[in-house]
Amino acid sequence: MLVRHRNMGLSFVLAGTRIEMLSLTEGPMDGAIPSHTHGSGCYEIHYIARGYGTVLLAGRRYELEPGVLFVTGPQVVHAQLPRPDEPMDECCVYLRAEPLRAPEPEEQEHGALLAHFLAQTCWLGENVPEIETVLRQLLGELKGHRQGYRLQIEALLRQLLVLLVRSYAGAAAEGPAPAEPGGPQMLLEEYFLYGYRTLTLPQLAGRLNLSPRQTERLLRQEFGCTFSQLRLEARMSAAALFLTQTDWQITRIADEVGYSSAEHFTAAFTRHQGQSPRQYRLSQGGLPLEPPGKK
Repeated sequence: MLVRHRNMGLSFVLAGTRIEMLSLTEGPMDGAIPSHTHGSGCYEIHYIARGYGTVLLAGRRYELEPGVLFVTGPQVVHAQLPRPDEPMDECCVYLRAEPLRAPEPEEQEHGALLAHFLAQTCWLGENVPEIETVLRQLLGELKGHRQGYRLQIEALLRQLLVLLVRSYAGAAAEGPAPAEPGGPQMLLEEYFLYGYRTLTLPQLAGRLNLSPRQTERLLRQEFGCTFSQLRLEARMSAAALFLTQTDWQITRIADEVGYSSAEHFTAAFTRHQGQSPRQYRLSQGGLPLEPPGKK
């Protein structure tokens, strides 16, 4: 079962910038994560512990398998698709960087390391054993809540940033520079990424402790869209992944993205995309890609 640790209030200051851990997600992925981006100052660190799948990262397709590590920063479009017969187990750390002040002269070394981390908004590579160890220790501290666990987590997060910057090893940075972080956008993003198949407006409002009307107002403020529009975009994005990356029948795809019948799904997809699911599949390359192989 996928477990999400969030609202932990865990942060530290590095070279005048607050680094906050917004969430840590662990466990098997049982469905597609549709195309999305993160707000300014927000970074996800993904580590594939077990299983196989695909990530569409900044317009390119990559195979995912145990040991792969990738980072997605602000405004980088990405989506994930687990392999049905052996889905991925992922550990994902979601961080937000909030500038508080200019670095002090004595923080020059720390400032250079932080700048390198913030500039690398799109990166994929092989994990190093130290990073896997740090992630396992983070999970252990979050679950155990032993005395001093907050101090220990702060130290582990600092270590994680250092190890990531070392792993980049001169890789070219992609994407825009970080800016001021947003407000509750991260939490809303999470609900639409993981709950698009069954999520309703009253359910979302209840989770946010708001009325449905207040929730709609918040969604318009943060995304410029209604609940129905956001859920439809998430469903259609996931459907496009299934149509181009698998050989699944339309009936199965309809069920995977939350429609009660293939007919309802086909009508919705055709209105949204301007072509039927079958036409879309053909227009995007015909035969589906083979699933990633094992090593």
